[in-house]
Amino acid sequence: MIRLAHGKFASRRLESSAKRSGMVLVGVLVCLAAAALTIMAILRTTTMEFRQLRTQHQHLQADRLAEAGVERAHAQLSLSPTYAGETWTVTAAELGGTAAATVLITVAEVKDQPNQRQIHAQADYPNDSERRVRKSRDAIANLP
Repeated sequence: MIRLAHGKFASRRLESSAKRSGMVLVGVLVCLAAAALTIMAILRTTTMEFRQLRTQHQHLQADRLAEAGVERAHAQLSLSPTYAGETWTVTAAELGGTAAATVLITVAEVKDQPNQRQIHAQADYPNDSERRVRKSRDAIANLP
């Protein structure tokens, strides 16, 4: 009789231990799933922030290139009043990055102002990308 009682007690103990092990396993799986979801959310946020930073960089770079195009036109006009503009290709190495740029500079006479020129600079950066950013700058130059 003791053996039966002891045997029943032992089998209940094994069942209880197996239930506890199963619950622990379920708890561990729930924690792993929560950790995986958290990591995925962090990666998604990081990727979005990286894309935003890249876009901001491209806008800033294109803006500066357009300004540089206007300055280049001013310098060229000071050397030659007949300067009419150019397509200025800026290499990736010159920009210190991985993408090149193109700046289209046009110079036109200002109506009724023979000593002035209208400068228009249009910068494309990166120059051959789906994500190209285009910025423009205009200025008036007085001829020497």
